[in-house]
Amino acid sequence: MLPMRSFVNATLAENAALMIKGKAIGRLRSDMKNAGFDIGQGTLQRIVGGETGVRMESLQKFADYFSVDVDTLLRGRVAEGEDFIQLVRLDVEAAPERSRKTNLVEELGALQFRRDFLRAIGVSPVNAGIVHVTGTSMEPTIRDGAVLLLNRADRTPRRGSVYAFAWEGQMLVRRFQRVGDVWHAVADNADKSEHPDIVIAGKAEGLVQGRAIWVGAKL
Repeated sequence: MLPMRSFVNATLAENAALMIKGKAIGRLRSDMKNAGFDIGQGTLQRIVGGETGVRMESLQKFADYFSVDVDTLLRGRVAEGEDFIQLVRLDVEAAPERSRKTNLVEELGALQFRRDFLRAIGVSPVNAGIVHVTGTSMEPTIRDGAVLLLNRADRTPRRGSVYAFAWEGQMLVRRFQRVGDVWHAVADNADKSEHPDIVIAGKAEGLVQGRAIWVGAKL
């Protein structure tokens, strides 16, 4: 019988191999960092190799990225095959009528996505969110009725990216543009009389709920 320490190391190495599916360490680190789970390349190599001396904080990040618990990672066996996860589907008003009152977030059920698909587009399952878009402010990029996938860990605005954000008791979807020192939430729809720019005074990070990364195809 193997000593407990050797058993844990072997289990970690076996599970890590199943989870990364042959992906190079450098690519894995880049994907994890983009999804909000930054671990040093040397630490990742030790985890994948089942070595000791890895901080629990790093093991937790690795486990969270792959949406497994640490105990399973170290002492159990991760699931093989087509591994799906349910993401809560939320209602988002992309271009509400001025008189319409909406809840900030309304759960509409759940949709299933493959974990490896989520990781391939750069989001951990624990940070993924689904929104159902109503309205025409983002057409032709995002159609009325589209399902939008968010990376909820990515809330720092970048020029030209699309975000879901809270605004005056509603959730909106717009493209963020920087004008001087101020962020503008801009509609892709060319009808600016119907879809005017929203000027966001102060820090936008507190309003942003996540960056849109997929709507039928990666954005």
